[in-house]
Amino acid sequence: MFYGLFMYGYQGQYSINPSYLGISKYSLQTAGNVFAMISAVIAAALYGNIGIKGTSRPLRKPELSS
Repeated sequence: MFYGLFMYGYQGQYSINPSYLGISKYSLQTAGNVFAMISAVIAAALYGNIGIKGTSRPLRKPELSS
């Protein structure tokens, strides 16, 4: 954790370089960026769904049965 923080503080945005940015053709780099954004949105939706389930269950009232 501290190594990652140090490297990010030392090198900034260049500490994480996705492999698709090493491609020389700009259109392929753009396609890689689009795929990365789509996968990030899917991951955010899935993690958000789990987060909502985790926080809404404790707030539910128990069912009353006679």
